[in-house]
Amino acid sequence: MEENVSEVWPVTEVVVLHLHSNSSSDISTTISYTVTCPSNTMHVVVLSLLFVATFSLSVPAANTSLRQHTDLMRSSYRDFVGSSLDDLFVDTDTDSDTDVIGDITTAMYTSPTTILLSHDTQPSPVFNYANLAAQKLFKLALSDMLRMESKDSAQPVAQSERAELLKRVTTNNCITDYSGIRVDSTGALFKISKATVFNLSSSSKVVGQACVFKLSDVEYL
Repeated sequence: MEENVSEVWPVTEVVVLHLHSNSSSDISTTISYTVTCPSNTMHVVVLSLLFVATFSLSVPAANTSLRQHTDLMRSSYRDFVGSSLDDLFVDTDTDSDTDVIGDITTAMYTSPTTILLSHDTQPSPVFNYANLAAQKLFKLALSDMLRMESKDSAQPVAQSERAELLKRVTTNNCITDYSGIRVDSTGALFKISKATVFNLSSSSKVVGQACVFKLSDVEYL
């Protein structure tokens, strides 16, 4: 299966439901291709002689580039924060034998309680990762999140505070006590607390920054 590694989110898989008379279904991957999913959900309509079925996909395929970006966030968090990012997403006591990079990639993306985002190093950085919890928090589809300059997550009056945050992270590689006001796509304000913001480093070069915090540490204003 050919993969496009030029983007973090290039591939969504098509699945076919083989429907049987006993009501069971066998799901098999048949092909992969690039799609745009404004609602982050693809509906595959499967036609047979007697059946019409709709199957919903809400998780992008864990392709090579997505796994690499997840591993970059994990290794950078470990290097700069000094603990495991995995612990915020999985129960290591019960899931210690399932830490395959594909599994943790899915766990981090689908987590309903932990927000994880990252942006690149453009002069005005653009988000290049946003898990489902982040998309829900900002009320934006994934395709919109990945076109959004990260400065637009804060109000204009909060830009100086945000600039100071990024400066602190650049200097110290991470901060673990960040709190600040952010705004969703509808204009609603919310405060995040106890956020960890850390540099993303590859081959000793800073290639971006990431932020992680718990949904329980979000307060709507």
